[in-house]
Amino acid sequence: MPHTLRLTAVVLLGIGALGAASAAPEAQSTVTQPAVWQLHHAQFDYYGITSRYTCDGLENKVRQILEYLGARHDVNVVATGCPRGPESFSRTAWVKVDFSTLVAASDAGTPADAVAATWAPLKLAAQRPVFMGDGDCELVDHMRKLLTDNFSWRGKLAYRTDCPIETTEFHDYQIQGELLKLSDQRAH
Repeated sequence: MPHTLRLTAVVLLGIGALGAASAAPEAQSTVTQPAVWQLHHAQFDYYGITSRYTCDGLENKVRQILEYLGARHDVNVVATGCPRGPESFSRTAWVKVDFSTLVAASDAGTPADAVAATWAPLKLAAQRPVFMGDGDCELVDHMRKLLTDNFSWRGKLAYRTDCPIETTEFHDYQIQGELLKLSDQRAH
């Protein structure tokens, strides 16, 4: 009997160690590195079959996504070609965005305007964070180049969009990777 208890304890410790090892990549790095803000000017066209937005709603959603990924809070988003106000929705819009993201400071030295940054795990999917909905798949798909090209990602970036036509009932998109964020920002 004592041998069985000892074996059970070893198995449980092993399972616990495996769980801790698999959870480790989710933890935000505590190692800081100098980074600087880099300004980006980008634009994309939105055409949604399933999801429609007002210009105000689209601007708000794009701003929320960019800030969630770590863009500085002075994001400027302008959507045109769609109605303003809460009552009318459009399937099309043209979106221009000005925003700043962190890039690692060069090895040549730390600039005076450098900030402390860390590599943080990030996941964006339907209902994560709470402002994202099932119907945002088409928007995430249209923002792919903007998000992959203008943020500092490290390692493997998983960017998946599978937007079924005429339905918003599936969790049909996900962005997951490690990205450079201010040290005082919590991992998502």
